[in-house]
Amino acid sequence: MVASGSARLMKMITVRLTERLAAAGFAPSLLPEGLSAVEPGKRYPRYRREWFTSSESHDTQLRRAIEVYMLRDHGGSVGVESRARLIADPVARVRAELSAAALESTAKVRLPGCLETVEFGFFQHPNYPGQATVWISVEHDVDYGVDRIMDMMRGPVARWFEQRESLAQLVKLAHTPNLTDADRSNPDAGRLRDVVMLALSQGHAGEAVSLMEWYLQRDRFHNWDSLERVSVFDAEMSVRFAEYADLRRGGGSRS
Repeated sequence: MVASGSARLMKMITVRLTERLAAAGFAPSLLPEGLSAVEPGKRYPRYRREWFTSSESHDTQLRRAIEVYMLRDHGGSVGVESRARLIADPVARVRAELSAAALESTAKVRLPGCLETVEFGFFQHPNYPGQATVWISVEHDVDYGVDRIMDMMRGPVARWFEQRESLAQLVKLAHTPNLTDADRSNPDAGRLRDVVMLALSQGHAGEAVSLMEWYLQRDRFHNWDSLERVSVFDAEMSVRFAEYADLRRGGGSRS
């Protein structure tokens, strides 16, 4: 039976990846709100999703996450797509308290506390990441497919995480477009807000204020953003963080 065979493949892939990712410092974790683990109501689900996270950095309050999505095609083969995500739980808590008018306007599902996401396939096919899907048709190919995923983990994915290890790196990135977005001319509106909130949660109000003042002075914004939205966000940060408000009233950041 095609469905039962692909279900067995998915289980084998999950077991192998769990073993290999554990050696790289990632453990299976509960999926965040907004992601489903399995196609509901099916004995042999057409898709499964696994979530692996690293421990939180004491310095930055960041966690690395790997999302693995497995999809069965009509012939019984399983396609595996992987994503790297950067998670900050303090950002999720602040975001939950903000008004919709203060946030970027986007139809994309934004996971709680997720600063940034990149598909593994982006590193091979920036315009068509899906072309890098790893297809596994028989049990004999499971190890080969997992090896391909782990090669990406050790190479471009590892470098992607390394470029986001510190608050200073994230502040620098916040000034730039996100190359995985359609809008590659303006800073990523969501990432910029998240970096501001992360800086404030770590007690780095000066960095947050400097970034926001630079952003507010721009004459163009991401197509998910506007001066009106940024101004509301700025005001709500002042309400929630006293040092931010003091620095904004004082006309800028101080060391």
